[in-house]
Amino acid sequence: MTRTKKFSVWIFILLGFASCSQPFYDHSYEVDAQSLSYEDQMDFEFEVQDTQQYYSVWLELEHDEAYPYQNIYLELQSVAPQRDTFQEAFSIDLANKFGYWQGQCSGDQCTIQVPLESKVRFENKGRHVLSIRQHTRMPQLEGIRKVRLTIEEVES
Repeated sequence: MTRTKKFSVWIFILLGFASCSQPFYDHSYEVDAQSLSYEDQMDFEFEVQDTQQYYSVWLELEHDEAYPYQNIYLELQSVAPQRDTFQEAFSIDLANKFGYWQGQCSGDQCTIQVPLESKVRFENKGRHVLSIRQHTRMPQLEGIRKVRLTIEEVES
């Protein structure tokens, strides 16, 4: 390989590593005994210093292939540093109308990642808390293995 080609390969590799940035925030909760109850609240806490930065917020769920429902209802509560609170219940479709799982499945588990916000700014500097809990009609929800929240910085 010529010297110019070697240099080009190294530049390509370095640019590839430079474009793979770490998320601003990434935290997971493993669900004990794969049973999620009403009382199980998952608190995701992070510090915001730049109120001009835009972010994408992603929720990832890992569940059994034997999960008995097409969707899951969750309740999201957001607490900002000034104690402003926002609360919302929402549904995530884990399977389509034909019963096929959305996301990626391997073996007996499936993982789906859904956007909660695609381009949002946090208005206040300081500690923010996003809390998630299951909000179905079942007091114990079987088959959920993991809940993960990822926040990524995006270009404005």
